[in-house]
Amino acid sequence: MKYFATLALIASQASATHEGIPIEIQNFKGWMRSYLSDNSTAATGACENNLSASDAYGDDCSWYDTNADSCGAYDSDDFSAALFCCACGGGIFGGECAD
Repeated sequence: MKYFATLALIASQASATHEGIPIEIQNFKGWMRSYLSDNSTAATGACENNLSASDAYGDDCSWYDTNADSCGAYDSDDFSAALFCCACGGGIFGGECAD
């Protein structure tokens, strides 16, 4: 809940935007994605993109591999870059649990 309050505060004070998303939120998302990937112990296998759906413009996760700064900007009802794409902190992980 603390993170949502932080995002709301950042959004209320934000001025510049990128694709309609305040720069401060984009920066926070990047930090959170980095933090989670550096501190995750959930899986030890390689990440694979979930290619079962595409974003609002028809692009799948392979587009986000080279456009990670756009993660979340083009999500649709059945596609979330943060859940489906490795470049955005999601994807499918194989291997054994490291816990």
